[in-house]
Amino acid sequence: MPVRLLLVCAVVLCALSMGLRQSFGLFLAPMTAARGWTASAFALAIAVQVLLNGVSQPMCGNVADRIGGRRVLIGGWLLYAGGLLVMALAGSLAAFFLGAGLVLGVAVSAAGFPIVMASLSRLLPAEWRARATGLATASERPK
Repeated sequence: MPVRLLLVCAVVLCALSMGLRQSFGLFLAPMTAARGWTASAFALAIAVQVLLNGVSQPMCGNVADRIGGRRVLIGGWLLYAGGLLVMALAGSLAAFFLGAGLVLGVAVSAAGFPIVMASLSRLLPAEWRARATGLATASERPK
């Protein structure tokens, strides 16, 4: 695979996984108003997501080392889609907590920045690794 295509894919994956996650605050007011939930209940689900993301990253990295980054990324994106679907269709706070908190917490670890960076580093020649790391890191940071 050409180096530039790998870089574009890495940047898109990082931007999507982190960009989607960082946009959940935009849904706080409409979802809590439509469902009658409190802002603190919504925030608790997102806080659990962030904590679970941190706890599950080493496990996702270990799995990626064993079975390959591509499989972990695909599984992470499938989890991500499932979590977003559960979050969007949640009729109860428990369902929202399951989708937005638990499922998306693991999905962000499996589909996110650490797995992309490790996979990218393995696939690229040594002379491209520093540049690729910089580009992928820049795509992950909020603007």
